[in-house]
Amino acid sequence: PPGLQNFPDEPYRIHLLGYLLPINLSYEVDLWGKHRNRAKAGCLSAWAQLSAYKSALLTLTTEVASTYYTLKTLEATALIYQDEIQQRQEALSFFSSRYDKGIGQKLDVETSKIELANTEAAYADTKREIALQNHRLAALIGRAPETFCLAPLESELSPPMIPAGVPTDILVNRPDISEAELKRTAENARVGAAKAEFFPSFTLTGALGYLSPTTQDFLSYQSRLWSMGANADQTLFDGFRKYQNYQASWARFDQADSNYRQLVLNAFKEVEDALASLRYEREKKEKYLIAQEASMNSLSLSKSRYSRGITNRLEVIDNQRSTLAARLNHLNAAGATWQATLQLIRALGGSWGDICDKTY
Repeated sequence: PPGLQNFPDEPYRIHLLGYLLPINLSYEVDLWGKHRNRAKAGCLSAWAQLSAYKSALLTLTTEVASTYYTLKTLEATALIYQDEIQQRQEALSFFSSRYDKGIGQKLDVETSKIELANTEAAYADTKREIALQNHRLAALIGRAPETFCLAPLESELSPPMIPAGVPTDILVNRPDISEAELKRTAENARVGAAKAEFFPSFTLTGALGYLSPTTQDFLSYQSRLWSMGANADQTLFDGFRKYQNYQASWARFDQADSNYRQLVLNAFKEVEDALASLRYEREKKEKYLIAQEASMNSLSLSKSRYSRGITNRLEVIDNQRSTLAARLNHLNAAGATWQATLQLIRALGGSWGDICDKTY
């Protein structure tokens, strides 16, 4: 045709040179709370990790305190054995001297040796337990056992008095319960985010910038450009992926909720167990104190009777054993009172605050 004579038959290219400076903006309207719930779940999960850290710190603190007072109980036990060993050594020297002078019996000497050897063996076992607990305490606080040395107590410590009117609301302060509650709330937020996936998403888009074929007019007012738009996206079929994700989120929430409820019930159980242990350990401590005083009086009377020739050596030995057992029982009951107090403090979350004046 006449109009196409100036165009060659071979293919040709057109080169256009342009300069573009765009600023693209996009914003998804969170009508259904998908992103809001995801952000909430992430924040709650972070707080749950903080509660987990506090729970681990509380467990470590309780372990350190428990090991410390176990160690102090063993050290007090060692002092009792030292006192008993000294008395038995004096008794052995006394009966050996009487036997050498021909006024004593060989049986008294051998019996004194038996009592001394048994007490020394018990003392050695106690020293072994002291070393083990010392090493355990050093490991708990991050110290090398060979360089760790704990100073002795200058005076006996008394367990703290726990308020009797502790309300049930204080259990919320337990870090493990707080962690479980935060995880449950986070999973609930994830359920909301999974549910929002079923609804369409709306996105607002916009662009600002400059477009020019030359650099001279690139940033001029005539080269400006802008655009606005809106998008709506909806998945018609995804192989039930969203539905399965929604069901899985509900299952995780049910698991977190069950874990939370079980922790609350277990917290009440731990508090009641600790209260019962503390109450009966204190009662047992008082009874053992009575038994200790009575056994010491009985030992004094039996020694007086033996010195006057009214009774034999076996009665004195029996009373010595009873006195030693009573002293150890009273000391162990005092240590058990400390352990029960520590367990109650841990069950209450490590603190109870200024609740009331009445105490356990």
